[in-house]
Amino acid sequence: MEENRKKLKKLLDMLGSIRGRHTELVTVYVPSGYNLSKISDQIRQEQSTAQNIKSKSVRKNVMGALEKILQHLKLYKQTPKNGLAIFCGNVSEKEGEADIEIWAIEPPEPVKTKLYWCGQDFILDPLNELFREKEVYGLIVLDKSEAEIGLLSGKKIESLKHMESIVPGKTKKGGWCVHGDSLVQLEDGSIRRIRDVGENRLMCLDLKEFKTVPGKHNHFFKRNSDKSIEIKTIAPTMRLCVTPEHVLFTVGDEGLKEKPARDLRAGDMLISVKNVGFEGKSSIDSGLAQLLGYILGDGSRDKNRINISESDEELAKHYSGIAEKLGINSGIMKRRGKGYYEIKLYSKALLDMVKHDFGGIISPERRITDDVCRFDNKTLSRFMRGLYDAEGWVDRSAKIIGITMNSKDVIEKLRMLLLRFGII
Repeated sequence: MEENRKKLKKLLDMLGSIRGRHTELVTVYVPSGYNLSKISDQIRQEQSTAQNIKSKSVRKNVMGALEKILQHLKLYKQTPKNGLAIFCGNVSEKEGEADIEIWAIEPPEPVKTKLYWCGQDFILDPLNELFREKEVYGLIVLDKSEAEIGLLSGKKIESLKHMESIVPGKTKKGGWCVHGDSLVQLEDGSIRRIRDVGENRLMCLDLKEFKTVPGKHNHFFKRNSDKSIEIKTIAPTMRLCVTPEHVLFTVGDEGLKEKPARDLRAGDMLISVKNVGFEGKSSIDSGLAQLLGYILGDGSRDKNRINISESDEELAKHYSGIAEKLGINSGIMKRRGKGYYEIKLYSKALLDMVKHDFGGIISPERRITDDVCRFDNKTLSRFMRGLYDAEGWVDRSAKIIGITMNSKDVIEKLRMLLLRFGII
């Protein structure tokens, strides 16, 4: 046993000396008892994402490493007793030449870390922890609303029990705050400003399984702050306004790490949800959903009809046809001298439905309503198709699909809705 540990330590030292020329070294940790098929599914998803890597050589090396990992996973009927760690990537010292190597390690002790990482180094901390101090200490962490009991062994903390207080706190002041305009998704799919959440249940991130699950917030308070920090990320581009002491999760060589906003630096990597994993329950006719998205983009109200402006004659005919199939009388008029067509939808019933059930779609302050957010994904995709037909654009050379609108509400909520399809 001791000889095996020495060999493992030597292997870890060797892996630690490897540094990729680019972001092309893949690390995968499978915790003991975890379903290997789910890991294979994740690797296939990462293959799809890797196809968008701009550099041909890096894309080839990453795709090659992922394929090699997939093939290796087929050798296992189930996850080994103590879990599995896989390291794979291009280790060639010559630029332009590929040498994809793979190492699979069955740890001598159970590993509880689940991780996928692609970088210039292999992530070795979960295995290095096995060689650190074995003394175990009891931990009790308390605050005014909850407590956690756990064990500390080396740098590894094992949570044993989490408890929440049913006694209200004496004060509503606190420090971990985000701006009231920040958007969050509720359990039913609705998207709200955080100041309007109230007692509603939220979609939360489970840091053990790395998936979104419904959850209830423990405490909600409002306060004024003299200072705030705006954080801007790239790939994807997002903005977040928080108080300096608000804690975020970063990822690096040591895995996940909590860091106050005031301590963040350029280059820090924050964890972000790639897929909300939510399926709405509400649906309407798919053609009507597409027409509503199109109206949100270019529609206006005029007495008992809805007008839609469109510069493309074929697209105008297409949506006029969708309306006719729904039993809505429609017509197309070319606005001479103005370079566009106008689709006229003559239906008081449609207008009343839009006003009462989807009021934000055609209001001066365009917005995506809660009813739309609660659509099932099939209906929602048709709604988005209509909106992108109205306001979207494509840059084929850069392989980008974009959308431009004056409504900040629509753009922000659309970004969150796209997460339901794994689009960031």
